[in-house]
Amino acid sequence: MNGRVFAALIGLICFTGALAIAVDTESTAREHAEKGVASARAGDLVHAEAELRSAVQLAPNDASYLTSLGGILGMEQKLAEANVYFEKAVGIDPGNAAARRNLAANQWRLGQLKQAQANLEHLLGTQPGDKAATLLLGMVSENEHNYARAAKLLAAVPELVEQRPESVAALASAYYHMGRRQEAHRSLEALLGRPAPPRGILAAAGVAIRAEDYGIAERLLKSIESSFSTDRANSEIYNLLGMVEMKMDQFTDSVRYYSRAVELDPKSVDAAVGLASAKWGAGMHAEAEAQFQALLKQHPGNAAVYESYGTSLSNSATDDATLDRAVVLLTKSVELDSSRAEAHYALGTLELKRNAPGSMQQALEQLQTAVRLGLTGSKVHYALARVYRRLGRESEAATEMHLYEQALPGTQGK
Repeated sequence: MNGRVFAALIGLICFTGALAIAVDTESTAREHAEKGVASARAGDLVHAEAELRSAVQLAPNDASYLTSLGGILGMEQKLAEANVYFEKAVGIDPGNAAARRNLAANQWRLGQLKQAQANLEHLLGTQPGDKAATLLLGMVSENEHNYARAAKLLAAVPELVEQRPESVAALASAYYHMGRRQEAHRSLEALLGRPAPPRGILAAAGVAIRAEDYGIAERLLKSIESSFSTDRANSEIYNLLGMVEMKMDQFTDSVRYYSRAVELDPKSVDAAVGLASAKWGAGMHAEAEAQFQALLKQHPGNAAVYESYGTSLSNSATDDATLDRAVVLLTKSVELDSSRAEAHYALGTLELKRNAPGSMQQALEQLQTAVRLGLTGSKVHYALARVYRRLGRESEAATEMHLYEQALPGTQGK
């Protein structure tokens, strides 16, 4: 056998061997991937991750394996690591809708809203009928405060929105911010007629509370009152119920709910503060005063204690001495935490009551700060309207009164 023939024969043997190894590697990778998927379906995420890591190690350029591993890591809340595999999958196969959709969902969960938006818009540009991407882009838009776009996108996929209380909450939030309160109310009310995860209902109730739609918030919270298994979680429900009842001036009920919250979680400062405030609202001033004083000694650096005590005094003040005490407490709250919008609002309304020289300008500054910090709703617009009117700024007073009317429960934005 001459040299050329021998060399050719050796080359053929090597090629055949390499082909066999490649086929064997591909087959083994597929087996690991299939086992990983099966484990995931059985709820064994640890084994699923191990099998899919083996598949990726054997076939590092297979986008489907990378996507599956990223999905498992996401389910395990290993979000940053999951992103790495999703990004690799998209880089290898830019047209892989599952990989890009999962990457966008993961970016959204990580708070990377701009990146999530870019991936979703890319996906919808090539597949405009992708309902899951439409839903997710609606959620991202709500997080970015683009409420008109959020409402349009979420309303386009009602069958998906209705399956997830968090999506219903996002749609309702968009409607509230657009002044479409009746539509927001109807969206949240629909949650009462079907089973839903308690945490999702809790999120929906939070949206209603922030929009001052306390009636539906109360109904949502009461629907999950007995759904949480831990004392701390139940305490959270009773805390919110106590707050809602206070907002609705139902102070006796509020005292009952806050008392239950304290009983379930005695270490909760929020529950203790809420109970003291509720007792004050219910006319139990001596007990409330004693509790507030005790809380100030126990938590001298807690801004919420000073805010609640000061607000309680302000709401029932009949003399200048009480108003002055309230100012001191609320000012201390702001000194401890300048981001407390409600404390700034309370200081603004106090200046309205005092009506001393320069107090209107101080009231305006405090109320504007409260709005800048995110305080919305009818009360702040009404207070601003009063301040502007006293300052002779009638045009701005009229604008705030219009906003006040729009924010009232049961009204519809024009």
